[in-house]
Amino acid sequence: MNSTQTTIKRARDVLGKPMSMAFISLIGKSIVVGIITGLIVGVFRWIIDQTMKLLMMVYPIMAAHPRYLLPYLIGTLVIGLLLSRVLKPYLRDLPGSGVPQIEAVLLGEHHMNAGQVLWRKFVGGLLAICLGLFLGR
Repeated sequence: MNSTQTTIKRARDVLGKPMSMAFISLIGKSIVVGIITGLIVGVFRWIIDQTMKLLMMVYPIMAAHPRYLLPYLIGTLVIGLLLSRVLKPYLRDLPGSGVPQIEAVLLGEHHMNAGQVLWRKFVGGLLAICLGLFLGR
């Protein structure tokens, strides 16, 4: 076993001593991560919901007045170009759910700057979804 694998604890090692300080510390860290993740996802969904309400007002206006369609399309293209510049440096870490990247990090096979990836996924996802673009399946 190499040195990076010896630092990874197995479930049976942690669960074998349920009231040890390591286990309690792990529970505390898990709670903090869960709260932070919930807040980030909650804000992300709230912004999308508010934008969808706005788009439900904007789309009928554009349907009634096609002259507003051109500025909307130009704005979409500008934001698309901005997205490409923001996302390009981290293309290896951004696509998908991130599970394969996290597994590679835990195995010591990959390194990523989590802060950079998080804000780029957050802002990039919001900009793309809020414009009415489709992401995912």
